[in-house]
Amino acid sequence: MQPLRAPTSIAGQNNHRIVLPHNGNTYSLNGEGCVLVQQSNLAWFISQGFNPPDSLINDLFAASGVIASGTASVALGILPANYYIEDIVLAEAARNAITGPINIGSSAGDNDIVAALAVGANALIVVPNASVLKRAFSTIAPTNLFVSAVTSWNGASINVKALLRSF
Repeated sequence: MQPLRAPTSIAGQNNHRIVLPHNGNTYSLNGEGCVLVQQSNLAWFISQGFNPPDSLINDLFAASGVIASGTASVALGILPANYYIEDIVLAEAARNAITGPINIGSSAGDNDIVAALAVGANALIVVPNASVLKRAFSTIAPTNLFVSAVTSWNGASINVKALLRSF
């Protein structure tokens, strides 16, 4: 999947729906005027004036209610190929501190991106640069991202956003 920014003629139209004439696939622009495109449809989008954005603000994960029980890993989203993580922001929304820290990694239970980050009740955290252990993964393949509680989710609900930049 490749993120692309719409040409200025349609970039400001949130949720603008695009139906590809050659195969009927549908896509919608996000609030940033971007769309995540399958590789097989990339040439068509580029022919229509779409370009890779310099940066993306990506809603990696937004949940309501308890996101998991125990220490289960939860899929955050996908880091597109040829992008790296510049910043990560977390917000706890259920007024419950996560018991023990959380890890963010490229596989379930892993901590290769962020290790042992404490998240209190109602916390709003900009993850410090020194705490982001790995930012870039691949120029050719997307990378799945996961978050896990080391001890217990404790009824917490978190929203995670990341600023992603292209290489």
